[in-house]
Amino acid sequence: MQENINCMEEALDTNLPDEHKEESHSPVFFFNVAEMHEKLKVDFSDIILVVTDEVSSRNKLVWLKNESKEYTLMNVSFPLLLKYSGKLLKVNKFTLLSLDAVHSCTYDFITLYNIFPTWDNKQVTLGRHYRDAFYKRIEKLKGQKPVFFNTRNLSFAT
Repeated sequence: MQENINCMEEALDTNLPDEHKEESHSPVFFFNVAEMHEKLKVDFSDIILVVTDEVSSRNKLVWLKNESKEYTLMNVSFPLLLKYSGKLLKVNKFTLLSLDAVHSCTYDFITLYNIFPTWDNKQVTLGRHYRDAFYKRIEKLKGQKPVFFNTRNLSFAT
């Protein structure tokens, strides 16, 4: 597994000047998918939600932008996904969430936008060990001053 990560790091390492690195796109990887006999090309910026598979924790259920179904990526780890995606955030032990999908949040629940037809007021549990990091990241993105997180109710709807 370590060899795979080193190969990916080498593939992403470019000799471009710093001003061009900011313009580069998010990484794209090919993953083995349980539903297909071929590999799926995944742009990390397209990942909306990642959930650990109930059958095998090595597999992850992934929802992508502009896709109508979820995919089961095989033998994928959360650290790999977190390392190469700037928008994903771990919200509990079994879930990674893109900040683009967050509609609102209360103390221990995150309500997602209705991105997919089956997501009518879909909620994700915000784990207590991940709560402070989540709110700090939201506050940083929204440009607000940090406040006491335990009694927060945030809504991002316009």
